[in-house]
Amino acid sequence: MMKKIIPLLALAATLSGCAALQNKAPDYRKMMVGNWMLDDISVEGQEGSFKVTLFNEAPLECFSGSAWTLTRPNSLGTYVLNEGVDCQAGLQREIRWTIYKTGTGEQQFQFKRLDAEGDPMDNNVGYRLDILSLDASGMQLRDEVTVNGQPLYLVYTFSRQ
Repeated sequence: MMKKIIPLLALAATLSGCAALQNKAPDYRKMMVGNWMLDDISVEGQEGSFKVTLFNEAPLECFSGSAWTLTRPNSLGTYVLNEGVDCQAGLQREIRWTIYKTGTGEQQFQFKRLDAEGDPMDNNVGYRLDILSLDASGMQLRDEVTVNGQPLYLVYTFSRQ
């Protein structure tokens, strides 16, 4: 009897270990901490010219080349805009960020803009971006916006600084 129990226990331990590894999500929060450069913003879903204001802050062009800093444990960060037409060059915005888990288990980068007193702006509404990829040297996030009544996807490509 004991000879049958030991192999069954070993099999159960192996299977539970495999299941635990499959359900283990990457620690995106820890991986995102650091300094990032927003190298590129690509547009998917529509062609032509259109004007998009990102994060209720500035035109898309102002964010290309912007510097982002994400800190821990206080979940604060900043982004600094670049020069360009209709851009406030050097504008530094404080943010509070986290990782949001959707009902399907996917993870999103979530942040709120903060005012000079550290309070949330935009009626306490934040922004959520899908995490397409994230590793030690770079990340890609995707945002869905509506332009002319149609969905438009913006893919942000960051490199670690």
